[in-house]
Amino acid sequence: MKEQLPSNVTRTLVTLITELLDGPPGREAYMLNAGDRGLLGALDSLSAADASVIGPSGSSVAAHVDHLRYGFNLMNRWSAGENPFATSDWAASWRTWSAGRWKATRAWRSWRPSTRR
Repeated sequence: MKEQLPSNVTRTLVTLITELLDGPPGREAYMLNAGDRGLLGALDSLSAADASVIGPSGSSVAAHVDHLRYGFNLMNRWSAGENPFATSDWAASWRTWSAGRWKATRAWRSWRPSTRR
């Protein structure tokens, strides 16, 4: 039997993740400043060329974004009852990045169906 988080914990996590991704809804904010656009809004302003620049760490914004996308995908599958962690390859998104994938990766809303539950 799958363990469930208490509903108040689930609502709190959804609220916080949604705020981080989309910005705070109106004037009420817990982690960002009121009016901030959130991570996805900030990423919308980056071109493929800008997102693909390799920084001092040896990685790009695009690779970091793909790594986040992969993590959200695993968490969404886990929340649906799967155990995707047994076969996950966290390093794959760092190795397989290409600038041509930026537009597809920007399909932000596909990252987080579980935050709407």
